[in-house]
Amino acid sequence: DEQIHPYLLIECPRITFPFVRRVVSDVTRDGGFPPLNLETIDFLALYRNELARRAAEQRADA
Repeated sequence: DEQIHPYLLIECPRITFPFVRRVVSDVTRDGGFPPLNLETIDFLALYRNELARRAAEQRADA
């Protein structure tokens, strides 16, 4: 169970993001708008920041 949480929040988004990014770009372009190019997201950094935030909250509550 400890390994599934990081996998779901880091690896799955990291693997699927390029495809989602391409779909969003294609859909906006095909709709007659300039393509919407999503910036690259560092899911590992987001996960680490969330862990640090939760740890800080737990220390503050203790």
